[in-house]
Amino acid sequence: HDAARLSQTYPDTFRAASETAALPQRRLETLMGAVWPPGGSQKSLLIDCRGLAPLFNGTSVCICGLLDGIAAINRVWRIDILCSAKAAEFHGLAWRYPDFTLLHDEPHGVYAAALMPNQPWESSVVKNLHRHALVMVFNILDTIAWDVLYPASDHVAPTWRLIGRHADGLAFISRFSQERFQTRFPVSTAVAKTVAHLSLRIEDMTLPACRDLAEGNHILLFGNDYDHKALAPTLNVLREGFPLQHIVVFGGRERTDALVRMIPSGDIDNIELHRLIATARAIVYPSFYEGFGLPVVEGLAYGRPVIVRRSPLWEEIGAHACLPGRLLPFDDAISLIDVLGRVLEDMPVAEIRMGTGLSAEEPVGGWKECAERLLTLLDQCLENVNVERWMHRDEVLES
Repeated sequence: HDAARLSQTYPDTFRAASETAALPQRRLETLMGAVWPPGGSQKSLLIDCRGLAPLFNGTSVCICGLLDGIAAINRVWRIDILCSAKAAEFHGLAWRYPDFTLLHDEPHGVYAAALMPNQPWESSVVKNLHRHALVMVFNILDTIAWDVLYPASDHVAPTWRLIGRHADGLAFISRFSQERFQTRFPVSTAVAKTVAHLSLRIEDMTLPACRDLAEGNHILLFGNDYDHKALAPTLNVLREGFPLQHIVVFGGRERTDALVRMIPSGDIDNIELHRLIATARAIVYPSFYEGFGLPVVEGLAYGRPVIVRRSPLWEEIGAHACLPGRLLPFDDAISLIDVLGRVLEDMPVAEIRMGTGLSAEEPVGGWKECAERLLTLLDQCLENVNVERWMHRDEVLES
């Protein structure tokens, strides 16, 4: 009765209440409250793992490795993981991270911060996280999809420009990836940045059951159907140069050849893949362009000679690693044949020096150290929340 009288006497009352509720300041107030929760409870962190697929690939190894690191060191955050039910089941997230809460489909409630372990592909994802978290940090793996054009949608470039201007923090898995990203998508000086190398530790990158296996008789070739991976032409070079050599191709398509075993991506379990890496006479990774190259690190961790196309990335990885394998660069088909031939005949071959970037103050980093860098970046972003900048981002995303 009173509400009816109020509406009749002051017709604009409910319109005013509706507009007041929609003010960005009201949303900001709610989000700020998540930074200082009542009763001394933990701050809330949403880890958006919707990029985690129900299979083993570089992205899934990266995301699960980061979650392992965060679970091992976290003492401050109450953590929710957002991912698909299929991915959660495939990777066993419920038993791996019993202290985290699993969410599916969409986030609910408010968080002090949101962390996405991989770069977003749609601006709607950024908008969604902005509505639920005060600060947003994205972990950039690479810009390959945009650079090679055909795997990326038209939404990728606007989305990456958006986070370059309006994210609170950006982490990069290598200095190489940071340079590629910032050249293509200029990053605001207000965005906090860090390089958080993925794990370079033997314990993180190998399986105990595969560490002491004897060397086999196969060459392991890594890649997929994308042109920048150079899989098919490299296989042709290897077959011509070493016609009697057994070759296992991970990421390839079926081929009628008694000495070549083709394994499509996703068609092998993790233990078998590690066994193939650990027992390879040599590993060939011919890609023109990577953000980190986890299979390369895994091969080095098992003490294998890993042959890579020459790139500043491998100099960076070698400088921060101290692994038992050898990192061997090649430039073209002729030098690939020469390097692999020297490896197979146990002859001297030029290699990238390891550990030149390490010091007593900065030893080899693993998943814990990678997670520590990301959590430190989150803390830095929370300490430097700028209301005016948040209001500008809200205006951009809600327009």
